[in-house]
Amino acid sequence: MDIPIETVVKSEYNGLSGDARELVIRSGEEWTHFWNEYTGNCFVVDFVAAAKGNQSPEPAPHIDFSQYQVLVAYMGSMPCGGHSATITGVARDGDGLEAAVRYEYPDGIATMAITNPVHAVKVERTTGDVSFIVTESDS
Repeated sequence: MDIPIETVVKSEYNGLSGDARELVIRSGEEWTHFWNEYTGNCFVVDFVAAAKGNQSPEPAPHIDFSQYQVLVAYMGSMPCGGHSATITGVARDGDGLEAAVRYEYPDGIATMAITNPVHAVKVERTTGDVSFIVTESDS
């Protein structure tokens, strides 16, 4: 049975780096750590914040971790544009959850810029394990 998901952030340009990973964030401390990495050392994020009149990156969206948790699919650092990470759905799996993730690769011409595709969604809090089922395809 599918459960509702709400996108918290979806972007290709951010401060994340390194290899692909999927995360379950269940506390404010974990969320702050993720958000600091997401907004850290990133000219694009800082530029967007400055364009909105802010002198620092956007603050982390508020999440009530007594009711919700955040699932993150990060594709890793990619050598060009045209990549995307999408959590396409979340379903119950016993006392846990199963998240469907799609990583898409460019099929043709793409921008020559390093990208860091990520999608983070808010879902109801559970105590069970969360498994991520990853599929990859050309866009």
